[in-house]
Amino acid sequence: MKATAMTLMATLLAACVSAPGVSWGPLAVTGTNAGMAARNEGTLVLTEQCAFLERAGERELLVWPANQTSWSPATAEISFRRSEGQVMTMRHGQRIVLGGGGSSRAEDGLAGEEWASRIDWLVAPDPGCLVDVRFLVSDVLPE
Repeated sequence: MKATAMTLMATLLAACVSAPGVSWGPLAVTGTNAGMAARNEGTLVLTEQCAFLERAGERELLVWPANQTSWSPATAEISFRRSEGQVMTMRHGQRIVLGGGGSSRAEDGLAGEEWASRIDWLVAPDPGCLVDVRFLVSDVLPE
């Protein structure tokens, strides 16, 4: 019974986050999970238009998968449903640990706008959010 309830909740969450008219706030969102497992950690920085991971004074644009992510405008929080069903909630200024994969201008030679033009976006980032380093979130890990 417990597994059925969790499956139902996951299905409802997935339906809600992909429904038309859903607010994504400052999140850059893709339709699929990148499936990568590199570890990245730092402080979550939310502005009106952007979600960044900040480490040692440098900001990385965070890209979120729609099927696991939701935005709460009322609380300005990001919720991420992990593959086993656990929901991790994050807010501005919080230290977070992420799984996923990144790219940078130094690695692939692509400036922000050129890189963004190659992504299949559900919600593209604001042009002001396009920094030289970006990280595609596949998981949010407990510290």
